[in-house]
Amino acid sequence: MNRRFAIASHVRWTEASAGYVTILDSESGVYLNLNATGSAIWLGLASGDSISDVANSICRRFLVDLAEAEKDSARLVDQLLARNLIVDLGEMVPERRS
Repeated sequence: MNRRFAIASHVRWTEASAGYVTILDSESGVYLNLNATGSAIWLGLASGDSISDVANSICRRFLVDLAEAEKDSARLVDQLLARNLIVDLGEMVPERRS
């Protein structure tokens, strides 16, 4: 689960003072408001974290088991991909040192 994602170029978003994220899809004009977990996932993806890193962060922050965090993260990522709000950058393979 080392996949990484980027925010699509037509998407605008902001983080409110309470840590919640609001997303605007400028192509459709649709606004989305994410809950606390969704906002944490979005912020992790936006900062370049892998889906694995995001799930680990969710696990620690919300005191849920890793399997639940992975399931929640994957579900939101699938929804964001379906709405073309994020772009899959693929697997990030660690560089080998010679």
